Amino acid sequence: MVSWDGQSRPVDFVGSFPSKGYVDRPYVFLDEKRAEANGVLVEMEPNAATKILYVVDQNVRFQDIAIAGSGWFLGIKPNGEIINMKVGEHLQDKNPVVEHGANWTFCWISGPEGLEILDVTEPPFNPEMEKEIKRGSAEDNLPAKFWQRFDQLHQTTK
Repeated sequence: MVSWDGQSRPVDFVGSFPSKGYVDRPYVFLDEKRAEANGVLVEMEPNAATKILYVVDQNVRFQDIAIAGSGWFLGIKPNGEIINMKVGEHLQDKNPVVEHGANWTFCWISGPEGLEILDVTEPPFNPEMEKEIKRGSAEDNLPAKFWQRFDQLHQTTK
């Protein structure tokens, strides 16, 4: 069950995609919301970081919340502002729902106890919605301040 749109909805997990330090477990809704949205459960090992992704789809919206562990969301808004948000179940009612989408660049960094993020994607996710930005690659045009903040947050988790 996944809580979304004010209701608990049944889901079916449809695979498991491991990456260095984390696993993506995509799911689909089993009710009428199936055509509108889907999502992923991201299970992160302690002191890990996800890939850095740029959202290319102009119509997508992500809603993410930490459901276990703690860590950070690090992102660059479309206007170029760099943000980082502390997330975690221990924050209780102050645990933010992280909303992001088109033209955002983002990653997640887990703390020493790991991090689980529950994501809902509207419209349903497909891999063409995002592209990975690898540090030092030809596509890496991210500001130095982003990489500095990434290194600081990732270092503080170790």
